[in-house]
Amino acid sequence: MQAHILRDSLLAQGIRAEVHGVKDYSSIVAGGDQGHYDLYVEDEKYDQAIASLRIQDISAVSAETQSEEVAQDPDRYYKKAVIFSLLGPIFVPLVFNYVGFINLKLFLKTETSAQKRLNAILIFSVLQIPTLLVILLWYRVALNARS
Repeated sequence: MQAHILRDSLLAQGIRAEVHGVKDYSSIVAGGDQGHYDLYVEDEKYDQAIASLRIQDISAVSAETQSEEVAQDPDRYYKKAVIFSLLGPIFVPLVFNYVGFINLKLFLKTETSAQKRLNAILIFSVLQIPTLLVILLWYRVALNARS
C-alpha cells in the first residue's frame, strides 16, 4: 500500500511513476513478487523523485543498488512473458496475452544481449498463434450463431 501511496504522491508532483509487484496478475499466477514492490519513475525525474521521498522521510534504493537488481529482471520478465503466452489461449486470452506483452516489453528494455532479445521476440510471436486461432474460432462460432 505504501508503494501506491508514494506513486500517487509523485504523480501529484508531475512525476510519472509506476508500481510493479504483488498486485500484478503475474505475481498471483506465476509467483515471484510476493511482498516485493518496485516503484519506477522517469529517468529524467529520478533525482526529483528521490528528493521528494527524502522530504517524506522515505528511504529509497540507490541507483547503484537498483542496477544490481536489474541483472535479475530480464529472466523474470522473460519467464512471465512465456507463462502468460502459454496460459493465454486457455484462460482469458486477451488479459494473459496483454500481461505477456507487458513483460516482453520489460524484458526487451532490460536485456542487453541482442541474441536473447531476438529469441524472445520469435518465441513470443510463435506462442501467439494458439491465441489467434482461438479468437478466429470464437469469431466463426459467433458468425454461425447469427445465421
